[in-house]
Amino acid sequence: ADDLLNGGIFGSTCRDLAGDQTIPINVLGTQYIAIKSNLNFPNDKLFITAVVNNTTVSQDGVLITTINAGQSATLTVNNPSTYVQTSSPAYVYQLAGSGCEVGAAILPKIDCTGSGSISVARSSNESLYITLLVKNGGQGNFLINNNSGIITAPQFSTVPGTSGQWYFAKILLSLSTYPNGSIIKIDNTT
Repeated sequence: ADDLLNGGIFGSTCRDLAGDQTIPINVLGTQYIAIKSNLNFPNDKLFITAVVNNTTVSQDGVLITTINAGQSATLTVNNPSTYVQTSSPAYVYQLAGSGCEVGAAILPKIDCTGSGSISVARSSNESLYITLLVKNGGQGNFLINNNSGIITAPQFSTVPGTSGQWYFAKILLSLSTYPNGSIIKIDNTT
């Protein structure tokens, strides 16, 4: 279910819907990466829900807590990205957004197959960021609308706690290059 969230808790009068479909327990993972959005204070939140008793929760390699089936732990995404590891499969739900406009989604486990190609439609004149997560070695292999050199390897940073196996980038797509109504196709050739 989704519900109306009061952005006033973030210091304003914004309100927005947030929610996501639940997913089957058998497809949950134990490793997740969250990339910080542009949500105002108090920043992005991660809600980790255990499905097995005595599930440990670590953030960036530091043990945070142990929770039982049905219990949740709340983490804050203070850094540009964060790595969450659980000892047993668990749900990880991220509250994120832009300014005081919130959104939320269940994060996919990082060993999910992912996508080598995605398309988005720019539907407003507001800022449009894309967030990318890639295994080490794939940082320099991105194309936007079949053009190279727009997303480059130096734009990526290492996700802490992953021993350099995962990299992320958050890239602002300019309105002048990608105007309202444009379709933006992002590919990774590897």
